[in-house]
Amino acid sequence: MRSLEALTSYLEQVLGHAPDLSPISKDRLAALPLYLRSRYDFLDARLDQGKIVFALVSESDAADSPSVHAGNLEVLERVLNKPVALVLPGIPSYQRNRLVHQRVPFVVPGSQLFLPMLMMDLRESFQRAPRSSGDTLSASTQALLIFYLLGNPVRDVTLNELADRLGYSAMTLSNASRQLEEFELAKSERQGRSVSVVFPRSRRRTWQKALKLMSSPVKRVVRANWQSSSNPGQKAGTSALAEMTMLDASSYAIWAVPAAEWRADSREIPESDRGNIWLELWKYNPRRLSDGELVDPLSLYLSLRGTGDERIHIALEQILEEFQW
Repeated sequence: MRSLEALTSYLEQVLGHAPDLSPISKDRLAALPLYLRSRYDFLDARLDQGKIVFALVSESDAADSPSVHAGNLEVLERVLNKPVALVLPGIPSYQRNRLVHQRVPFVVPGSQLFLPMLMMDLRESFQRAPRSSGDTLSASTQALLIFYLLGNPVRDVTLNELADRLGYSAMTLSNASRQLEEFELAKSERQGRSVSVVFPRSRRRTWQKALKLMSSPVKRVVRANWQSSSNPGQKAGTSALAEMTMLDASSYAIWAVPAAEWRADSREIPESDRGNIWLELWKYNPRRLSDGELVDPLSLYLSLRGTGDERIHIALEQILEEFQW
């Protein structure tokens, strides 16, 4: 179980005795939404100040925004009928400060304990968290990977041809192929002077292995006025999700466009004003992965998986269940 030993040791130091920790029952675990059940490990805890549930967070999920954490805790507390606190790995002090500011209960073993519902706030001397680097795929690597996951042929296609298809230079795709090799997701195969990329696993297994390395394609979101009769891009966000599932459509349209092609002009307006659309500026070109009106479903999943809205997570699970691997 994630961080159990570190949590136990830290609570013993704080409380002056060994904490009373136990896994929550299977019945209570089964009552949780799937996206939360798979996201955390759970422990019932009896502390001197009261009872609480600890939700242990993986390193890949620790950097989520405080609003995402708060939304997840709200659902957990409602279902489990107990106060819930996150147990996080080492994170920078500014992230801890943001959690405290938004009153999100958490424990970082060895660094800080903030449980406002139990009137506990303990801060110790912080050790600087090591800066993570190279733990996510680049935008071009992710685009190449999703191109494969969507069922497009790659094995007998040269990197030069893939570069042309995805709108990158041959050098960029060569670097993307190299990164896939570094993470053991694919390997390069040379035939004469040509090089192609080979994925040894099925698309479903590749997705599962790569998921923790992938990030949202959205670089920035802007509000804009769009007067043209043509669409600015492809439907994205909850606008696209509503068309793929039974989710209610949002009251405003959301469109994805390549960040590299966006030029902030009179169409972009301040958030305080009213615009008629929202534009997601993507790190890679969404049109290269989908030639329809909607963005591709896997990129859509990655763009929305960090939300704290349970309805959106249910709809995203539906997308993956129906996806033709």
